[in-house]
Amino acid sequence: MNDALNDAHSEPETTKDELAELVETAATPMAEVVEDSEQLAPVATIVEPNAAPRKASAKTTFRASVPPPVPAQFQNMAAKGGAVTALILGFMAIVGAFFSPLSAFNGVLGLVFGIWGLTSNLKVISQVGLLLSLVSIVISVFMN
Repeated sequence: MNDALNDAHSEPETTKDELAELVETAATPMAEVVEDSEQLAPVATIVEPNAAPRKASAKTTFRASVPPPVPAQFQNMAAKGGAVTALILGFMAIVGAFFSPLSAFNGVLGLVFGIWGLTSNLKVISQVGLLLSLVSIVISVFMN
């Protein structure tokens, strides 16, 4: 019974000729395999050391990988976040300036984000955030 189970689950034996063919196939450069097929086009050619350069065949086509352009609505998106952050930090610093001199740190951060936000399309929001941050620094320094 054990012999029947072992025969059913044993892997087929590979001959020396089959092994030699597998080794030859594995040693073939990928560029040659892709050039020989009609459906695929190579994106890059493998360069082997000390190998003579090969001419591209007539049916070989190369595709360039160029990223698509970024739409205008996504440009300076991070700077827009800086403008909104400057507005929020400036408002928090104004409110906190009446309670603690430590709110000047919010004002300084608001200044940094406001300057960064000036490069975005939200220049007015960034300018308001800068103004609030400056006023909050003045209030927190002179009132406390």
